[in-house]
Amino acid sequence: FQDISELNDITKKMGFLASHDSLTRLPNRRYLQEYLHGLCSDCLKLKSQFAVLFLDLDSFKIINDTLGIKGDELLHIIAKRLSNQLPSSVFISRLG
Repeated sequence: FQDISELNDITKKMGFLASHDSLTRLPNRRYLQEYLHGLCSDCLKLKSQFAVLFLDLDSFKIINDTLGIKGDELLHIIAKRLSNQLPSSVFISRLG
């Protein structure tokens, strides 16, 4: 017998990193596309609707370039605040 628990942990971590942003831990662009595709299919079947809100942080590249790691920390804080303030039924993702 061989203990494969470490291999299973690594596989789970790789799966998470493939579908989530490493900085904010939010779902990434790929995950969002899959989510929206499924949501569109469900809404067509149920004849219901949904909305998408795109939030852009103006001039954040300048902030991130000048502050370096502090800019990354700010982005992480923003993501955490959005996650904490919005209902759990709201899907939040990071495209960048």
